[in-house]
Amino acid sequence: MHAPTFSSFIIKVSNYGERTGFAFVKAVDDYDNEITDISITPDMFLISERKAFESEKLKYKTKIRVEINSDTIHALRDRATIDGNTHLFHLKIVWGCNRFRLRAKKYIQQNDASHPVIHGIPITKPVFWKKESEYMQTLRDKPFTEEDVKAFTAQINVTTIRVRDNLGSFDSNTERNVILALE
Repeated sequence: MHAPTFSSFIIKVSNYGERTGFAFVKAVDDYDNEITDISITPDMFLISERKAFESEKLKYKTKIRVEINSDTIHALRDRATIDGNTHLFHLKIVWGCNRFRLRAKKYIQQNDASHPVIHGIPITKPVFWKKESEYMQTLRDKPFTEEDVKAFTAQINVTTIRVRDNLGSFDSNTERNVILALE
């Protein structure tokens, strides 16, 4: 028995839109079940609008590293062969406007409401930056309604990338670059 080796690839996500966005990334199979043996770093992040790049510490580009051990790759290859697929798994990127997320989150906090779950993610629950709680306190005088939650969930986008293994390229430690634009 051998110790598993690791392969990785990089995805670059860019925001060319007008507002700061948020994103969650997870690996899933064809049935939308999360594959926990695949490491994604970071698996959630904020991505600033491009024009704010010079004045803010947030970046309008983020690199995501996806790392898979050889045992998982072999298991995914076997499953793909049985299912007749040309891909091993999917990377699902759930993203949207952070301003809408914060408004929905504030309504949920004020009304002790449930966090909406999108693709298995309680999407308003996570804290994306250290001072988010402080910022949420500054929103106390503004009116928030259930419509904020509806508007937020309506604007969420999902980008799905099928990850293929071309001729065993996952057997070596390689990097791949994919550019996505969060507009």
